[in-house]
Amino acid sequence: MAKGYLTAVSLVMVVAIMAPCIDAFSHIVGGSLGWAVPPNATYYDEWAASPRIFGVGDKLVFPYRPGQYNVYQVNKNDFDNCTQVAPISMYARGPTTYYLSGKGDYFFYSAIAKHCELGTKLHISVTSDTEGTSGDRFSFELAPETAPTPSPHERQLPLIGDATVEKQNSEEGIGAQKVLNYNTLCDESRRGSADVHPTARPGAQQAKCC
Repeated sequence: MAKGYLTAVSLVMVVAIMAPCIDAFSHIVGGSLGWAVPPNATYYDEWAASPRIFGVGDKLVFPYRPGQYNVYQVNKNDFDNCTQVAPISMYARGPTTYYLSGKGDYFFYSAIAKHCELGTKLHISVTSDTEGTSGDRFSFELAPETAPTPSPHERQLPLIGDATVEKQNSEEGIGAQKVLNYNTLCDESRRGSADVHPTARPGAQQAKCC
């Protein structure tokens, strides 16, 4: 009897410890490429395609160097035309972590220079009320350090998480070569050293990276 009780207690403790780790998935956008100008226009469509599933509470992690890329969340019309008529939000302190707070379609692109026209854009659909699925583990290296020249027509929105890109550049150490893997990205988002979408649901920052 006592042995059975201890076994039950141990099982409850294991489940309690594991609970934060099965809350959601982290999807590293672009796989080994990260968030960059892709080799072809369909690269991010292929990355987001089935069998990958996005669920409510999952995280999108956009790996990029501040000043080289950014992340604009936009509507479908702006996404299709690479315009900024009605942008929803803008992030520039990479890596950016975006929480998927509900079902529906999400549209993102990099608004620096001609990135959007060159294919640095992502459309995903959240179809599951529970956690999604992600790909295999891998490591990747951030893009070269030379930042592209911003488009003269680029519309500047207030940055979420900091005041200016220049300040972020000095804080993030752009001059240093930096190799990130899953654990690094998860650790940075939990410590708050990366851009984090403000509508995170309780407990989601402890999501597992897969």
